[in-house]
Amino acid sequence: MAFIVLYDACVLYPAQLRDLKDFPPETLALHDIEAKHPDDFVVETMDIAEGKILAAVAEMAGRCRNPPRSAAEIARLLKSTVPQAASRILAALDP
Repeated sequence: MAFIVLYDACVLYPAQLRDLKDFPPETLALHDIEAKHPDDFVVETMDIAEGKILAAVAEMAGRCRNPPRSAAEIARLLKSTVPQAASRILAALDP
């Protein structure tokens, strides 16, 4: 059972989407922790700090050398795992 992120020590999301079932809400609530789907996590984070998400995507794009990629290309690649977030990122990149 793997997880990727602890966000302010209250939110985690599983490494594999099917792992959400491994985190029963009633057990997590005892520790004031909530498990989230990665797409929900990124969308909610964008509601709070869109600029930071866009900066992170731009930074990822800047690190791509072979092949080089734009921030929009990175967002399109994210569509398979975080489709709502990827759509929001694309919309923010191309207002």
